[in-house]
Amino acid sequence: MFKAGSGWFAHLRQIKIMPEHFVVRLVVLGLMPLCLSGCIASVAASAVSAPIRAASKSIDVVSTGVDVLTTSQSESDAKRGKALRQREERLGRLSRNRDKAQRNCARDPGSDACDDLDRLNDDIDTELSRPY
Repeated sequence: MFKAGSGWFAHLRQIKIMPEHFVVRLVVLGLMPLCLSGCIASVAASAVSAPIRAASKSIDVVSTGVDVLTTSQSESDAKRGKALRQREERLGRLSRNRDKAQRNCARDPGSDACDDLDRLNDDIDTELSRPY
């Protein structure tokens, strides 16, 4: 390229207008647009497509949120069936305990079994009066 010690570069350097590192900077700055053109193009493309991607993601988030907040008919049916089974299990357990307390109360009328029998009858009535 240019020799730093000859020609008009030497003259500019002598009068301290253009030092050698300034020449290097000019060459680097001259090559930067060529080197960075692909980078700038990809950043520009990303900036242009970013709102579209963000909008599509927000639609996905909204639809996911709606799916989470709504209950399908099959989910509702399964939940109701589970509640009915649990209620029947509680009534069966209370009924078995009441039958046992009734037998114990018949054997010994003054025992705690008679108090348990009254309490279990009340529990069964309460359970039957609850909406299911």
